[in-house]
Parts: sequence; C-alpha cells; structure tokens
Amino acid sequence: MSSHPNLVIPAALLAVLAACAQTAPIRRADWIDGAPPSTATAAATERADASDPWLGESDLEAAELDGRIERVLMLAAQEEGAGAQASPGDEDQTGTDPRGFSTKFMPYFRYSKLKNGLKEHQMTAFGLVKFSDDVAFTYELPVGMNRDFSGVSGFEGGGPNTPNGLPDSGDVAGIGDANIRMFQKLGRGAGMDWMAGFQLTFPTGSEDALTSDKMQAGPMIVSVIDIPKLHSFFAMMHIYQNDIFGNGDRDDISMYIGRWFYMQPLTQPGPGAADGLYLLPEFQPIYDFENSEFSFWVGPEFGKIIGPGRVLYAKPGWGVDAEGGERDVTFELGFRWFF
Repeated sequence: MSSHPNLVIPAALLAVLAACAQTAPIRRADWIDGAPPSTATAAATERADASDPWLGESDLEAAELDGRIERVLMLAAQEEGAGAQASPGDEDQTGTDPRGFSTKFMPYFRYSKLKNGLKEHQMTAFGLVKFSDDVAFTYELPVGMNRDFSGVSGFEGGGPNTPNGLPDSGDVAGIGDANIRMFQKLGRGAGMDWMAGFQLTFPTGSEDALTSDKMQAGPMIVSVIDIPKLHSFFAMMHIYQNDIFGNGDRDDISMYIGRWFYMQPLTQPGPGAADGLYLLPEFQPIYDFENSEFSFWVGPEFGKIIGPGRVLYAKPGWGVDAEGGERDVTFELGFRWFF
C-alpha cells in the first residue's frame, strides 16, 4: 500500500520533533565557561531532570549557576590564601624580617672591644611579643654584663653608654640598660612595606659604669623592600635617640642610629647540615649630634634553621675607621625560638 504524498512531510516533521524531545534542552548555564554545551552536559542535565521530577527548568538552571559560582569563589579564596602565605613577613623562618610579628625569644651573647681598649661581655634576654597582626613590641634586657676597663688609659669625653670618668676598679659586672621598641605596620607605599614606632631606653644598669644614667626616647621608622628574583629583602630601620631626663652630670644624648640589613637565603630548609642556611649582612651608621661624630659598623650574620621555629646564628662585626669609644671588633652568638 503506497503512502499518500501529502502525509510524507507531516510524518517526517513528527519524527524530528520526537527525536528532539529525547534530547536535553540547551541551557545558558552550559555556556558560562565560554564553551558550547556538550553531549555529556546535556546527558547529565537529563539525568538530573529524571532524578528529581519536582525540579523545574528555572530551578535546575539556578542550581547549576550556584554550583559554578561556589566553585569560582572557592578558587578565589584559595588563591587569596596562597598569596597571604607567600608574604615574606608571614613566612619569616629566620626571625630576621621586621614584618614577621610571630612571638619569639631571641637571647644572645655579645663580645665587644672598643678602639680605646674597653672590653665588654654581654648576655641579653631579647624577644618579640605580638599584640595583633599589625602591632608588636620587642624587649632587650642585658641580664649579665661585664666591662673590663683595665686596658683603657682614658676616655675622650665619655659616651652615651660609658661614664665620663674611669671606675674605681678595672672590672665591673652587673645588669645593663634595657630598652623596648614598639612597631606598628602602616601598609605599602612606593613598592615597600612601612612600619613606625618608638624606642625607649631605661637606665636600669646596676653600676655607674654599666648605664647611661638617663631615660631615653625617640621615634623610629622602618621600610622593607622585597627582591623576589633572589627570594630576599632589604630593610632599613631609622631610630632617633634622645635623653629626656636623668643624671645631669652625664653626657647629653642626641643621635641617629641606622640599622640596615640585607637578607639572603642560601639553601632551602631541611634536615641536612647544609640546609636552611642564610646570610644577613648588617650595616649600622650612627651620627652623634652632640659631638658631631659619625661612626660606621658592619656585621655579616651567618645563620641556620636547625628545626621548625629554631634558628642558630653567629655574627662577627667590625668598626670602619673606628676611634675613641667606637666599636672596633665584635662577635655575637644567638638563638631564636618561635612560639
């Protein structure tokens, strides 16, 4: 039996419509990622429609949009977290980055020989206490100090931390002057991280030959610039120190103290003897406004991360063209313990 020619087109049209009814409709959500919808996406949508007969077209589309938005937000949060962890201040493993505000105890022993012959041995309790992500303070207390004046023929006007006259005996021991420094992070500017604060020095020395006998105070500004290609940074700490009251028979104090240092990791942290090494050369320019004298000292610190939150270092130092009561040779050995 032959089919009527007028029924061919309607029959073909019905077949096409039936085939389309079995294919999942294209949704705008399939185009969010900028690629055309795939057969797999359509099949997944069809299965979702079949599994939940109460989920309408608009509801399913909204659910897909919410899922994609949630994934985008999760990736953004992960990237932001990775960026925060990459901050040198937050990742400070050596205790040398001024931006690293983790609480730590950093005692050190220092030997100093001045150009005039005075020798000093000093054991100092040094540490940092974190108040918040942006505020911290350091404390520095010479809990044991010995000054040997036996090789000194005389002072040239004394100095900010030495008496104007020689002590009765050639060897004096006790406690030295303590200081605290407050730090406040200011943010970034001109490609650097900035902090401001102040330093207070207290005349806590137990002997006349171990103290300035004056209360001192002064502002402080710190800048740090990262050098990503070398995984290093350069920091400059500028301190102005001035006496505010105390023994009038002692020399007045008004000076600029610079602490500039460059941090260069040498090897990655690890359990090996050659792992976790770093180099930290420090430069200290000092200008005494009262006596119009300039001095300069340099000390390269060699350190090693000996374990998580534990650092051991040694720092020899030399005065440049030192004279009088300026530092000639120094040596420091210290330990940093993170909490």
